Amino acid sequence: QYFVYKGPHGLAMAVRSDRWEISSQGVADVAEDSKLQYFGKRSAMWVRVREKATGKTVFFMNHHGPTPVGSGGLCGGPATAYHLLKLIHDQAQRQDAVVVTGDFNSDPFSSTMKALTKQLHPSFTFTPHGDVDQIFSNLGPAGVVSARVLPQGGSDHHPLQAVLRLSNSGPYSGPTGGKPMFVGIR
Repeated sequence: QYFVYKGPHGLAMAVRSDRWEISSQGVADVAEDSKLQYFGKRSAMWVRVREKATGKTVFFMNHHGPTPVGSGGLCGGPATAYHLLKLIHDQAQRQDAVVVTGDFNSDPFSSTMKALTKQLHPSFTFTPHGDVDQIFSNLGPAGVVSARVLPQGGSDHHPLQAVLRLSNSGPYSGPTGGKPMFVGIR
């Protein structure tokens, strides 16, 4: 009942096959750990799906950020955010709801998070593992129906859950005032 995608560097995702049709999927390296705490390159994996019942489309991406925490890795936070946003720009379609999840290894005050929140809406304001685990979307504050931290299990982080409402009128225009989400990325 699920399409399961296993990516590099411990990334994975699953899509309910009874509800969603896969349009495309992929993975790309977007950052690399700093030499101060080096484990390797860091990826983002993504899938673009269409809801069978409504035809609405979602671009979903999962990412595990570079170390050390808050550094943005070898090239810094703005570069990591740029590569994530560029991947969304290159693979998502304008009408897509965009959802980005993961352990970003960056707190809300880091340069990575500051850059991402200029384009995407965070669905959480606090998580128990230092706010490094996040769910972002382009649906805006009204798109978040509920958000909660689930009991810990299987990881050193607590799982996060967000229920997001897909809009009938297209994605949230965000702080760019209705201009395309990825202005300046190309």
